[in-house]
Amino acid sequence: MKGRVFTAVITLCLLFGMMFPKAAAAAFSDVPADSWYTAAVSYVRDNGLMNGTSDTAFSPDGTMTRAMLVTALHRAAGTPSVPMQPSYTDVPAAAWYSDAAAWAALEGLAGGYGDGRFGPDDPVSREQAAVILWRYAGRPQAQSAGEFTDESAIASWAADAVDWAWSSGVFSGRNGDDFSPQAGVTRAEAAAALCRCLTGGQEYSGASSSREVRHP
Repeated sequence: MKGRVFTAVITLCLLFGMMFPKAAAAAFSDVPADSWYTAAVSYVRDNGLMNGTSDTAFSPDGTMTRAMLVTALHRAAGTPSVPMQPSYTDVPAAAWYSDAAAWAALEGLAGGYGDGRFGPDDPVSREQAAVILWRYAGRPQAQSAGEFTDESAIASWAADAVDWAWSSGVFSGRNGDDFSPQAGVTRAEAAAALCRCLTGGQEYSGASSSREVRHP
């Protein structure tokens, strides 16, 4: 009898977690069940794209680095092997992100700074993240997102990607019509952007969902 009761309880817990991703994300003590990023955190966790910063914390307000972003996309692409390790002076061959950095460079998603560095621990800016995700999505054309109040601050090399990220809903604005291109991306923002990009903007509804978007 005890065995049957235990099995029933476990089954109910699993079903509850699959049906209610917001409750599942609450496994992270710093991800409220009713936050705007809860479903996105469940998505990146359930699909193995982003881990917590500890067993119980996601650090949603923490900084998303360049290494973290290319690693998430490398995982989304199925962690393809790379023919060689990166030649960046600041990417050790044994680093957890070394394959992702090499893959991102080979795929044309994210290169280095031109001085031999990749900057793995540098915060990824909103315009950098928009470009990387735009390239991953296949460089789709998008209608102009209109004039941002900080339009002049957006780099010319990021203009098309920012238009796409804004018009497709991958990135929302800050302070109304500001894009804040040089502002760093938080881990919560990154989770939301990845979820929106990889699902085509669909709301994540449970662990049985799959990653709909792959790199061409």
